[in-house]
Amino acid sequence: MKGRRNLSSKSNLFRNIDHKRRDKDMTLEEFSKAIGIDKKTFFNLEKKGDMPATLLIPISRVLDCSVDYLLWTDAD
Repeated sequence: MKGRRNLSSKSNLFRNIDHKRRDKDMTLEEFSKAIGIDKKTFFNLEKKGDMPATLLIPISRVLDCSVDYLLWTDAD
């Protein structure tokens, strides 16, 4: 069960990033550049369902939201 909770949290994270990014009318390329990585790197992170903790604060700043929102809000 613990693995399922983590997967769900990761799933929420990427859904929330996508939701906030689209609200700000940012392309994935613009977003990736703003957080200091390239688009391909972001795609790879999303595919693996893995986000380094060091990117959470830059992402929250770019998207004007809290890290808590990114991790725990269900944007659906």
